[in-house]
Amino acid sequence: YGAFSNDPQIDRYGGLYASSPALNGALVLPIAKTDFHGDLRATLPDIGADERVDSDADGLPDWWERTRFGNLAATAAGDADGDGLSNYYEYIFGTNPSVADSDGDGLGDLADVLANLDDPFFPAEFLADDDNDALTLGFELLYGTNPQLADTNGDGVVDGVSIQAGISATGADADGDGLTFAQEIAADTSPFLADTDGDGVNDGADAFPRDPSRTTAPAGSAGDVTAPLIFLDAPEGATPI
Repeated sequence: YGAFSNDPQIDRYGGLYASSPALNGALVLPIAKTDFHGDLRATLPDIGADERVDSDADGLPDWWERTRFGNLAATAAGDADGDGLSNYYEYIFGTNPSVADSDGDGLGDLADVLANLDDPFFPAEFLADDDNDALTLGFELLYGTNPQLADTNGDGVVDGVSIQAGISATGADADGDGLTFAQEIAADTSPFLADTDGDGVNDGADAFPRDPSRTTAPAGSAGDVTAPLIFLDAPEGATPI
């Protein structure tokens, strides 16, 4: 009922993608009034076994929504199981949008699909790095970083470098020591080292974060109001000016 020589853009279920050139391409109405999903053929039908029907124009074929959710209430951007894959990408990858770990291997669906680059249906946009931070879109979703912002938390280190260095790319506390970037600057500690002086106590819990010989402030005594004595000794060999 029609033919062409271009890629028909068939999804992993044998149906048509929304961008398929087979849409509305049949020259005559097929004898079968429904497609292989049971959907009614349109007046200007699609070429092939599938009639792509998306009644709510949300990017998800009706048959897939009915099969996975029992209705058409789901949206393409929704993430019903909270696994980091939107419903649209659950459809693209063939995972279950209601189960965070579709294959039960202990990894979430998002981590699973990112480890399977040989999947012939792997979407090209998942490999894009629009913000040039050395993280593709798929890994931006995995780590919760902004795919349109190279430095998600504004700490001066691009997201890809932060991930490789094992520091947070999303929180204000890049090294996880309990101090924000601004507090690290004020304390003259490293915002990229949890324990700046290397004494085994993280900067946020260290009363002397730049002195490896001390970590705890001396305890005060009740009622002690004696002013401390401060001595300023001139360094040996110093020349007064």
